[in-house]
Amino acid sequence: MNREDRESASSSISDLSGPIKARSIIAAVIDHRLANELKKRGFRKKGFVFTRRHGDTGQVVRLELSSWSAGDRGMFSVWASVMFDDIMRIWGREPPSMPGVHDGQFFADLRQLVEGSPPTWEVDRHTDIAKMSELLCGFVVDGVLSRLDGVKTLSDFEETGWVPVMHWRFPAIYAYAMGRMDEAERLLRDEAAFFADRGVTYEELVERCGLAGLRGR
Repeated sequence: MNREDRESASSSISDLSGPIKARSIIAAVIDHRLANELKKRGFRKKGFVFTRRHGDTGQVVRLELSSWSAGDRGMFSVWASVMFDDIMRIWGREPPSMPGVHDGQFFADLRQLVEGSPPTWEVDRHTDIAKMSELLCGFVVDGVLSRLDGVKTLSDFEETGWVPVMHWRFPAIYAYAMGRMDEAERLLRDEAAFFADRGVTYEELVERCGLAGLRGR
């Protein structure tokens, strides 16, 4: 990052009219580099949410702003999610042309996907926009999209190594969609046993997960 770029990034805060708000600082961090990097990869931006259709999947990168905020001080976290057309159809739903924030079957925050990622990102009027933007891009682009770029089908996702990241439900749903019925059954029975003290049953989980083929097994 050269000096001119750093000065331009810094001025994006100082040039704001009126009181500086955390939301504006976070927007400046995104717009400095991340937004363009995501756009190059086919993502569409709406506020703090980026979505794309990628083969037979829908993929979302979302910045979630903390409800806690005081003037220029604020926090945000980063989430990634993937919607699989094959799973949508198992549930009897036609996949949307573009995924919504809540359409993904797999979702995780950045620290679950990339080692060393901070749990939250904090900003204030002294935040170095360029520095934070570069760091954020390293985690999102190099850490997450480097893998998601290769995910165009349900089976592709296995190569990311992220299936077990969502410890409950998703691994069973994924195994089921891949045709591995015995594995899906075992995973749901393990979950039911773990939460048995809460009254959770295998049959209940089969219905919650929408896995009709496991009924009666």
